Amino acid sequence: HLNESREYETGYFKLSSDSSYTWIREPFLGFSKGVIHSIQHDPDGVSWLGGPDGLFRYDRNISLDYKLDYNALIRRISILGDSVIHNGTFTDGKGIPVVHQDPQKVPIIDYQFNSITFDFSAPNNEDGTPVLFSHYLEGFDEDWHEWSTENRKEYTNLQEHNYTFHVRAKNLYDHESEWTSYSFVIKPPWYRTSPAIISFILLGIGTFWLIVVLYTRGLRAIIRERTAEIREQKDVIEEKNTDIMASISYAQRIQEALLPPGDYLDDLFPERFILYLPRDIVSGDFYWMIGKNGKIICVTADCTGHGVPGAMMSMMGMSFLNEITSKDEHIHTDEILNQLRSQIVHSLRQKGVQGESQDGMDMAIYILDKESRNLEFSGANLPLYYFRDKELQIIKPDNMPIGISSKLKNPFTRHSIILEPGDIIYTFSDGYQDQFGGPSDKKFMIKKLRQLLCDIHPESLEQQKILLQKNLNEWMRESNCEQVDDITILGVRI
Repeated sequence: HLNESREYETGYFKLSSDSSYTWIREPFLGFSKGVIHSIQHDPDGVSWLGGPDGLFRYDRNISLDYKLDYNALIRRISILGDSVIHNGTFTDGKGIPVVHQDPQKVPIIDYQFNSITFDFSAPNNEDGTPVLFSHYLEGFDEDWHEWSTENRKEYTNLQEHNYTFHVRAKNLYDHESEWTSYSFVIKPPWYRTSPAIISFILLGIGTFWLIVVLYTRGLRAIIRERTAEIREQKDVIEEKNTDIMASISYAQRIQEALLPPGDYLDDLFPERFILYLPRDIVSGDFYWMIGKNGKIICVTADCTGHGVPGAMMSMMGMSFLNEITSKDEHIHTDEILNQLRSQIVHSLRQKGVQGESQDGMDMAIYILDKESRNLEFSGANLPLYYFRDKELQIIKPDNMPIGISSKLKNPFTRHSIILEPGDIIYTFSDGYQDQFGGPSDKKFMIKKLRQLLCDIHPESLEQQKILLQKNLNEWMRESNCEQVDDITILGVRI
């Protein structure tokens, strides 16, 4: 063996069968904490260790078990400091001493005696080194207390509850004892007992009932008077609501009259569909078409807002389109948008100052020459999609509205393409992709709309409209969502 004295610890290294060394310290834990200056080994296995604090003898021939089991003990439990309710001995139902508390003998303590003191101990070390204790009151403490030599714990003002006090000990050799536990119950004060609570509730109910009866008598006359007033106001509101709905319905008829009629559209585009779904009775979306000199001008627009404000903007937009296209038979799409923007800004008296109304509209407009199949397109925030040979092509719009904006002086862009027979053109407002729904109650998004058009474009245009409507209904139904915006999609096959 190799003995060594480290700072604050004495022990020796023991050679194992695998030629490794194990540090052995348990036999020396009772020694002084001072430094050992000299070590003398006798042939008989006795070692002498000397230092400033004295001479120590260690006989390695004597083998001790440092892990012997032992119990922590609760010596006494008292309430209010002097009334003992447990003297350190547990007994069973026949009065025979036992190690643990009988579950049938849990004391019930009145609330007025809710201060309790525990005295505990454990078998001491041979050299008198103090034993360490840790305790935990289940139902009060969150965790075990730190180890200390204190062998008493007092709890005061315990609330009504079922408690179990646990205590454990740790000796010089860091070997923990078995737990000892003691359970007890603190009764609630009389005013928190079930009979008292029931009495309070009944008293409260009775008082409340009496107040209600007295108060109700005084209210009945007031209620009759207020009811008559409400009925009168209801009649006035219903009359006004009827007038408002009649006005909105009349506005709907005006708006529908401004939209191109079906037989006129049949002459312009025999193969087409229009999915037109106002959110309210009247719409902020509109579509507009006119044919002249072998050309077709087609517009899809989304005005600011919806309902009545949006409808007023849409009628303004259609009126200006009629005026602009009637003045110049050879006008181009970008020129139409530039002139329309000027008229909108002028009519709404927009100056571009802070806090001013930002009303206006987004628009996709194209002019198709039926003979040459040349198509001009300009867009104000709304794109144009077309399919050729089952491949989707996208013409992007200018990122600015028809109305006041920071890009007011920027002209709109004109795009030109030559279409081929069988090509399908789509223009649309943002209502479809902005619709909430689905399993997560989120927007449909332009990516899903693009994929949907890719999936359905081989179908007939009539069937495409049905599929678009069906998909929208199912999307909204998944989250029980209402329509949030006006929806317009135009599809045309060349």
